[in-house]
Amino acid sequence: MKKEGINETFNQILTKIASGVNYASELAKEIGKSIPVTFRQLDELISLGILKKERFGKKVEYNLEWKAIASSFLNLIKKEFSNAKDTLNAKTPSLELKEFEEIFEIKYLQNSFKKMYQEIEDAGKISCNYAKTKFNESLSIFLEAFGEITESQEKEILKKISKKEQKSFKKFIEISRLHKKIQDKINPRKKIF
Repeated sequence: MKKEGINETFNQILTKIASGVNYASELAKEIGKSIPVTFRQLDELISLGILKKERFGKKVEYNLEWKAIASSFLNLIKKEFSNAKDTLNAKTPSLELKEFEEIFEIKYLQNSFKKMYQEIEDAGKISCNYAKTKFNESLSIFLEAFGEITESQEKEILKKISKKEQKSFKKFIEISRLHKKIQDKINPRKKIF
């Protein structure tokens, strides 16, 4: 029976790949699984569309599939906006997969996403709870981080990306701020810290 969604082990693999561990043998060692088990899990993530594999001579490298990451973000946001439509006083933006795919073509966001996973990985070395962060939780953390940026920080980031990417990035910030607003209403204690 085919597994649905991303379980804890899959997210652990994604964390390792996003933090720069891209080869099956390294992944197996890092996650404490045998190489055949790791290959099966990598194949499952490829079949889910979350990873892609590329061959470089004898080496096979695994990388995130950004269109699938974009789709995961879109599904999370649509569900969240739908559940919170009564608590939102603002009109929710239109949400199309093509727009999210364009958002996650922005190298700045890809690098920020990878950096977040590296930080989750580093924090996991201190506290095993971080290593067990679920995939949707990591997506939510990413959105919340961008939902907290100030207008001056946004302007600085806009200087770092192309004119073509700026419209998509602004849409991402708008969505991230709505996500943050929803999270603050769901869990107001979070705002205190």
